Parts: sequence; C-alpha cells; structure tokens
Amino acid sequence: MGNFCTTQKVYFGHEYSTANLKFAAHVEPDNQDVKKKAEWCKQQREKQPPEPTTPSTIGNYYSCIAKKPQLQNLNNRRNATILITI
Repeated sequence: MGNFCTTQKVYFGHEYSTANLKFAAHVEPDNQDVKKKAEWCKQQREKQPPEPTTPSTIGNYYSCIAKKPQLQNLNNRRNATILITI
C-alpha cells in the first residue's frame, strides 16, 4: 500500500473497526493514534442510529499500524499466528 496517497479513501464492507482497534490497543497500549481512532469509532457507533466508521484513509491506516519494530514485519501467516497468541 506504500504507493497510495495518504489521503486515499478506503471503504470496507463490515464494521470491524472497534474490534480491530481493541486488539491493536491490547498489542500496543501506548499507541496514541489507536486510542484516538478507537474513541472516535466508539462515538460513531453510539449515535442513534449508529453511524459507520468508513471511509478511512491510507494515512489513518499507517498511523494506527504497529509502531514496535518487532511487530512491523508481520508479513507471513506464521508471524501473525504468533502475534495472536501473545
């Protein structure tokens, strides 16, 4: 995804943002970008009726991905499985 502009919008088909960010916060509890995005998602979903958390942007994705060097190279299924068991 490195070739995309950081403002490129990303639309997804399911509302997994809150669950994904909860996992991200568990893995990296000090990641402030994850905390901010999780709070925004929570507010969106608590509205009546609930509002979607899509679209997002490539830039937002990059700000919320793992900051720890040991987590940045999760590029194969074996490593991802190890991460999930932490």
